[in-house]
Amino acid sequence: MGETANIIIADTLQGLGTDAYSGYLAHALCLSGICRLKYNGEERELRAGDLMIVRKGKLVEKIQPSEDFRVKVIYIALSLIHISEPTRL
Repeated sequence: MGETANIIIADTLQGLGTDAYSGYLAHALCLSGICRLKYNGEERELRAGDLMIVRKGKLVEKIQPSEDFRVKVIYIALSLIHISEPTRL
């Protein structure tokens, strides 16, 4: 198996909910427009200024962005998240 990147930056939600990013925590900041999607069985809207943090991308489905939708997504490898967490006593 090849080496994976710890951090991936994308301009689309296309990879969310796919196996390609199953080992990542996604932070999606909507820059403009609206994106309708289904998250954990509920209809949601992502609007300009909204931040969506997704640990399990498989819970996201039916992604329907408007024509003017712009997003910045940062995928962070779960392994990096785990080593960055403070230790518990």
